[in-house]
Amino acid sequence: MDDLDLFGFTRESVAPFAERAIGAPLRTFASEVRGIDALPGTDEYGVCGEKRIVTFTAVDVDGRERRAEVFVKLANKGCEESAHFVELSRHGAPIPRYYGALAHPDGREAVFSELLDPLLTWNDWNDPDTHDEFVSAIARLNAITLSDGYRRSLTRDHVRRDMNAAVEIVSEAWRLAVDGR
Repeated sequence: MDDLDLFGFTRESVAPFAERAIGAPLRTFASEVRGIDALPGTDEYGVCGEKRIVTFTAVDVDGRERRAEVFVKLANKGCEESAHFVELSRHGAPIPRYYGALAHPDGREAVFSELLDPLLTWNDWNDPDTHDEFVSAIARLNAITLSDGYRRSLTRDHVRRDMNAAVEIVSEAWRLAVDGR
C-alpha cells in the first residue's frame, strides 16, 4: 500500500474516516487509493465530481488487523452531498453508510461513504426477479417526509439541476417501457 494520494488530503485529515469505516479506534492504518471508470457493477460513472475507492487496512488498538473499502467523492463546486446523506440516513433510506465529509482546500466537499455493490440499477426495473425489490426501494424513498430545514436548503437551482437529471432518467425508463424492455 502506498502513501495516501487522495485529492491532496493529508493522512491526519483522513484518519477519522478510516476509523469510522473500520468501526474501531485505530493504532495505525495504510491506504490504497484507486480511481474508477464506472461505479462497481455498472457502466455508470455518476455525476457531480471525481470518485475514488480507498481500501483502508488498519491495526486497531487491540492489535487486530481490520480492513474496509470506502467510496470517496470529491464533488464539483455547488454539488455538496453531505446534507443529503444526513437527511436520508435519518429516515432509514436505503443508502450506503455515511462516514462524513471533509472540506477540500479549494472549497469543494469530499464525502466518505460505505462502498457497496449496487443493489438495484435501472436494469432491475425490467428484470422480473428484481422488479418488486426495485419498486419497493423507490417507494421507501418516495415515502420520506423531508425536514423543514432540509427542504428549505434545497434551492431552486439545486432542485432544477436534480430535476433535469431525473427527467432524463424517467425519459429513459419510459423509452425502455415503450420498447417492452
